[in-house]
Amino acid sequence: FAEGRMLRGAGAMATQFGHFSIDRDGPACSCGGRGCLECLVGENALGMRAARRGVPVPEGGRLLFSDVAAMARQSDFWKMIVWYLTLPSQYFVFHGLWGAVYMGGTFGLSPSLIGNILAMGAVGFIAGTPLLTWISEKRLKSRRKAMVLASLLACVSGAALSLGSAGLSVPLLFVVSLGLGIAANGPCPVGYATGRERFGNRMVGSLSGILASSVFVGGALLQLISGALLSFAQQAGLSQPWTWAFAPLALLAAVSALAAWLLPETFVDKK
Repeated sequence: FAEGRMLRGAGAMATQFGHFSIDRDGPACSCGGRGCLECLVGENALGMRAARRGVPVPEGGRLLFSDVAAMARQSDFWKMIVWYLTLPSQYFVFHGLWGAVYMGGTFGLSPSLIGNILAMGAVGFIAGTPLLTWISEKRLKSRRKAMVLASLLACVSGAALSLGSAGLSVPLLFVVSLGLGIAANGPCPVGYATGRERFGNRMVGSLSGILASSVFVGGALLQLISGALLSFAQQAGLSQPWTWAFAPLALLAAVSALAAWLLPETFVDKK
């Protein structure tokens, strides 16, 4: 800040401390400058200096793969993958694709009312993140239990959609949408904190990328599975096709609860 204004710099690069020059005659940097912090004390620069002294340092790509390989040899890594594949991905099924089709076709709701119901998922996202973090750190003092709690909430919401697909009232649709929004999105920061505490700060970048990708992969697969079950039920002439379409939500939420329960407790009360 200068004179009460934030200085963003060209291309909003003013806060990129790695590209502050501390040696105008230093080595050339990828940004076009010389002697930037990044090219003097960044990870690659330190690795090259260590290599010149005979210290074996893996290249960036091999370092990434070695980190991933080290995590993949531990069962807790796969438990977290399963949890992200089966719980946060559920948001894409109801709120991202099938919810509007279901409510319009089954109940004949107007587009505006359907939009309001689905918007409760976003409300759950916004409210659930601080809520689940608070529950984890202040009430339960446990990452694992907060993740299990979110999975159980998703299990109840998914079961309500599946078992009561043809008889849910509009107020209950609002509640279910909110419940899925909280359960699918709220505990994600708790999950990331678990990964950081379990695998350490060095691994957190690689782990976060993998976990985030798992959400989208799981969401895409779950959309396809729900769609296939819906088509099967309709072609078979079953009376409640949406019961089949939403059944995976409750089942996979139960799987996510088991995966979270099997994780070690990583929370440490700093008081």
